[in-house]
Amino acid sequence: EAIGISAPGPFAAALEQHCTGTMTWNIPAGGYFLWLELADAVDGKAVQRAAFMEGVLCRPGERFYGEPEHGKQRLRLAFTMAPVADLERAVEILGKAAATNRR
Repeated sequence: EAIGISAPGPFAAALEQHCTGTMTWNIPAGGYFLWLELADAVDGKAVQRAAFMEGVLCRPGERFYGEPEHGKQRLRLAFTMAPVADLERAVEILGKAAATNRR
């Protein structure tokens, strides 16, 4: 079963379980993407690389800002068409990557 923004419960629960303390987020009221803000102590590029090596691709935030420095600690995730189990696993991988890639 794929998750849509109308049913973010499992996704939000996975974020709380695996990512609290290393990043923040707001579940949007609508849309196709979720933005994650990494804590200052977390190396954003290293998180992206580690997650990618485990099969999780997220867009670096600096690609969406006029000033790249403004988005370097942000990641954009698309979540609307992925099965819930895949999203939960992806969030677990991101949480582990953030916890182990500190500056």
